[in-house]
Amino acid sequence: EAARDLPASQDVLALLEDYVDTNAPHSYQEEIEDHFWIKKIEPGKLWLEPLTMPNEVIGPVTVPKEVTEICRKMWDIAGVAVKTSRGWRLLDVWNVSP
Repeated sequence: EAARDLPASQDVLALLEDYVDTNAPHSYQEEIEDHFWIKKIEPGKLWLEPLTMPNEVIGPVTVPKEVTEICRKMWDIAGVAVKTSRGWRLLDVWNVSP
């Protein structure tokens, strides 16, 4: 399982880095820098639980559909999520791990 998931998590990281580079929001109301557990996945949407705020799930967080086809529940995304007028978005991602 690890032999499959580790390379896949690095693919997700590369996809998210590219996505954030071109789609990061310029204005937002709230920022959470943390490790996030993936709690729910739908095409193009993730719901994330910040490690430092157990039982509080943010989302949906808009991501490329390809990301949601690869990633799995309970993977860890390290980065910054922000709440914009259009919902939750990723501002920065520096690691994804299964």
